Amino acid sequence: MNKEMVVLEDINKKVYCCRRKDYDKIIKDFPELKTKLCELVTFYLSENYIGLWGQLMNNGVFENE
Repeated sequence: MNKEMVVLEDINKKVYCCRRKDYDKIIKDFPELKTKLCELVTFYLSENYIGLWGQLMNNGVFENE
């Protein structure tokens, strides 16, 4: 289960919060929004360290050597 949240800002400086999968779907369906939205922060919600580590690894925070 993906518990990742994203905080966005639009060109009018309005701030929004949504689930990562919803943000990704919006950008996929409306690619022109890439120039109108700025991803500010990603929140990773995990119940334990291993879950958090997995989320960070999957998102490229740690390099897999």
